[in-house]
Amino acid sequence: MIPLMVDPRREKFPWMKWLLVTVNLSVYIGQWFIPSGALDKLLSNMALVPAQHYNNDTFLGLSLLPFFTCQFLPGGILSHPVNVLFLGVFGGRVEDRLGHFGFLAFYLLSGAASGLFLCSLDPLSFEQTMGVAGSVSGIIGAYMLLHPGSMVFTLFWHDTFNLPALLFVGVWLLLQWALAVEEEVSNLWIAWYSCVGALFFGFLLMAVIGRRRVPPPEPQQT
Repeated sequence: MIPLMVDPRREKFPWMKWLLVTVNLSVYIGQWFIPSGALDKLLSNMALVPAQHYNNDTFLGLSLLPFFTCQFLPGGILSHPVNVLFLGVFGGRVEDRLGHFGFLAFYLLSGAASGLFLCSLDPLSFEQTMGVAGSVSGIIGAYMLLHPGSMVFTLFWHDTFNLPALLFVGVWLLLQWALAVEEEVSNLWIAWYSCVGALFFGFLLMAVIGRRRVPPPEPQQT
């Protein structure tokens, strides 16, 4: 299930969203042109590895940098461009509410929150974690709070139709859960839970900082 478009009404051009989309797609394409040795070194330095932050089940927090740098590394061959599409569809209205740099901070915090959820779920894992799924999940959570009834023009199999944003997110979560059940791979379960955690983090963070009351229009003088 892929979102294609939402209500485009906004006050500001979302240039930060498009900058993030461009960076993520550039990194995704660039990975095919980097020598494998250099790419491996880049991933080992910038990816998030939960076990590097734990010793005897105690969180050490050796470095917070990978919680942020991993967000700009390419994820799965198919999942990464799909997640970037989600960012392109839902990010504009959230940026309109938070402002350009507020949106960037929100994006980074959501991705870091997803990383923290991942570390808490599988603290001894040596798997390299990377990609934009956590960041985008936080953006989706924020959009769900701001515009729960807005319509999402959606592609599902060979059909397109409109779904309310709240229903879209619910169906999307169920489909991700079904995929994890079908594959029966623990890493998929952990990734699913960390993305769900980031989604609710984005929802709650937006409830705290971004759901400002829009002032009513001034009455026209006659």
